[in-house]
Amino acid sequence: MFSPILCLRKECGFESRQRLSLPIAQVALFPSVVRFFNEVTATVTGAGNLRIAVEDFWTDTGADASTLPALATHNSYFNGYVNCVLQMDDLLTYTPGGAGVGQLVITVPAGSTIEKIHTHERYNCYQLIH
Repeated sequence: MFSPILCLRKECGFESRQRLSLPIAQVALFPSVVRFFNEVTATVTGAGNLRIAVEDFWTDTGADASTLPALATHNSYFNGYVNCVLQMDDLLTYTPGGAGVGQLVITVPAGSTIEKIHTHERYNCYQLIH
């Protein structure tokens, strides 16, 4: 896709107009949003890592997740929430893929915990935008 751009140039004391056509990158205006959920079975105490395999997630529909999607290099990101609090990127490692490969690893710093909340309304949510 090319977009016409009108350019003004000044050369030798007079102005001239020149029409240019430059390529424009295609950008998805309505990204695909995928959410995965997990509830820890016991309190996780740092320092350490919590590894959540794709098989341990469920989706928006309540179905078991079968794969974590690949994220496009220039137009994708993921957010990780623990007990509804957005986590820093440095604490999360995302690996796309199916069973045995796809996983999310959360680094739990020393002195921190991820606690099981005993209500069906609160859970850990991992949102992917791609």
